[in-house]
Amino acid sequence: MSGLIKQKNMIASFHKYWNDQLPLTIKTIYPGMKFDTASLSEWLELWVEPHSRPLQRIVSKPEFKVSVTIHCFVTPGNNRARIHEISDAIRGILSQKTIEILDYDLSGNPVTGYLRFQEEVVQNQTRKISTQFHTSIQHLVLKCKGLAQSI
Repeated sequence: MSGLIKQKNMIASFHKYWNDQLPLTIKTIYPGMKFDTASLSEWLELWVEPHSRPLQRIVSKPEFKVSVTIHCFVTPGNNRARIHEISDAIRGILSQKTIEILDYDLSGNPVTGYLRFQEEVVQNQTRKISTQFHTSIQHLVLKCKGLAQSI
């Protein structure tokens, strides 16, 4: 099927890839999900943001830009390197990878396009938090740009 990729299919395909490939047992929180993180020592917050289609020739295959943002949170405890273990695992499944975009309107079998990622950018957003318990949370943000293109 050629034509425009439906954004909902691209996001659903990415979420399926994410759930299948992430090698860690860590809670992922998606947009719109309400979850009390007080009992968690680590978690991820994930956003997939499709952007408008870039200008292109009429004969070109339809494509649009995509940004994936992942916030990693870890309460340090005894393992201060845990945040970097999580970051490395995420980078391993995103950096320069290609993901099939499936058509979930037709049972999720036909491949309608591909989502190709570039290398991600990692930002350390950790801040000291002064509370009565004197705890802090490590916070890394991984941003990865990609391009979704129909076949």
